[in-house]
Amino acid sequence: MAPGLLNSAAAAGGIYFLSLALRTPAVGVGYTVWAGSGAVGTVLLGAVVRQERITTMKPASFAAILRGVIVLKLAAGA
Repeated sequence: MAPGLLNSAAAAGGIYFLSLALRTPAVGVGYTVWAGSGAVGTVLLGAVVRQERITTMKPASFAAILRGVIVLKLAAGA
């Protein structure tokens, strides 16, 4: 029961912080940042908690997410 409650609280917290983050930027930029940070955080947490290897493709993927956010932000401002 405790894992389910923790999961529900984390999901509610995530949605709450997403709503705060979407007050200023365009929805596409805000959601991309939110989803991208979740993906990066999951990989880093897996490396710390489960000793998963961070291969060369993972940082390259992080860089691709960052480039995508920058391009979306530039497109939103245009």
